[in-house]
Amino acid sequence: IILANRTDSRGTVVSGVRTASVLATQISPGDRIIAIDDEDVSQMNVKEITTIMARKSEFERVLTYRMNHQMHQQLSRATSSVR
Repeated sequence: IILANRTDSRGTVVSGVRTASVLATQISPGDRIIAIDDEDVSQMNVKEITTIMARKSEFERVLTYRMNHQMHQQLSRATSSVR
């Protein structure tokens, strides 16, 4: 995943997902990273989260995230209108 600092407050959001990522079908741009392995990262910036991810790179990690409802609603509407 590609991360970006939030512009409206502290925290980190997903700015992109590589198509080869195992998360490509699960997480989307705009989703907010909340925790890594139950460690609260909701107020951390990209550098801090990247440090944690690198430290755990040899292990499977559990990401907790909050979906960007506005973006997902827009995608749902677009999908619905195509049908």
